[in-house]
Amino acid sequence: MEQIESGNTATLPLLAAKLSPLEQAKVINRLLVVHQLSLTLQTQLDQERLLRIMLSGITAGEALGFNRALVFLLDDSKQVLEGALGVGPINEEECRHVWQCIAERGLKLSDFINEFGHLTRYQTAQLNIRTHSIQWRVGEMDDLFTRTLVERACFHVTPDRYHDLIPPPIADLLETQELVTAPLVVTGNALGLVVADNKFSGRPITEQDIQLLSIIANQTAAALAHIRLIKELERFQDHLEEKVREAVA
Repeated sequence: MEQIESGNTATLPLLAAKLSPLEQAKVINRLLVVHQLSLTLQTQLDQERLLRIMLSGITAGEALGFNRALVFLLDDSKQVLEGALGVGPINEEECRHVWQCIAERGLKLSDFINEFGHLTRYQTAQLNIRTHSIQWRVGEMDDLFTRTLVERACFHVTPDRYHDLIPPPIADLLETQELVTAPLVVTGNALGLVVADNKFSGRPITEQDIQLLSIIANQTAAALAHIRLIKELERFQDHLEEKVREAVA
């Protein structure tokens, strides 16, 4: 599968029906973990924490298990995507180090969520720094990021499909042959997008992976919109209080 409409999860039961009992059990477990992650995302009131938990879920082995994940958010003009966070190793040496740390402690998704303050030790600073440095103007050319946002769809990139549409800064950063993008969409509005890959494990990205990624992306978008609404209401309240103080002064 190369492209799937964001939020289209109707085929998940059909996918499970084609699998063996053991494989179906694994699918059910992944769905339960994604459900747990979705509930956690909905309770977040801090944007940075929200994005960290989302990317931790995308890269946690018991959930989606991608090697790396990046998130980009549209700026106020809705014309530029800005790198917000990157989680995962930037090269094979760092990949081995991260996996060794996780294996030694036997970390699960719940551990990443509960130990939010220590998450930085499991994300590569270099990947995150380089992600933050990326800005990409949307709509100036026919590229992967523009298509993801305009079509509100996930794109599965392979050497034979969409690979030439990867924005150069992303191609230089990830140096991967296969990746997937998923838009952050709420009430029809795109707030940004997620990029994920399996460069180091070499595990092929499946249709199920993409559908679950879309679910997490949409849940994150809803939570992000809620956080922004609260911030806007707080600013409005502060403005009103200032006006009242001026009126009675």
